[in-house]
Amino acid sequence: MAMAMTMTIGEVINVLKLAKWDMPVRFAFCGLSPTKVDSWCGIYNEASIGFDESSAVTVKGMLHDLEGVVGGKLFSGYRGGQYQYTIDTPLHVDNYGRCTDTIIKSVEIKKYAVYINIKHES
Repeated sequence: MAMAMTMTIGEVINVLKLAKWDMPVRFAFCGLSPTKVDSWCGIYNEASIGFDESSAVTVKGMLHDLEGVVGGKLFSGYRGGQYQYTIDTPLHVDNYGRCTDTIIKSVEIKKYAVYINIKHES
């Protein structure tokens, strides 16, 4: 069985641009908050967005971060190499150094928050 595709950085940006800038962004699972974008341990030239319980990010902040990573910045791969991300780069969900095969299924704008819906692929 082939692994389902995660959303790209550009696809996530496009949805976020439709939301109010001051809305919080959370993962639908347990309300965890997205953190920073880094190299994904599964495929080093692909990106992942981390998560934690304590940070809070708004649509404006997340857009700033995502648009910043497609602006030519160089990222070091988890085990070496230098990579640049584009709007077509797949965006996984994992903290740095992890590879849990968690993908972004969709991003939904609700009344009071934006939710990132994820799925674990095995």
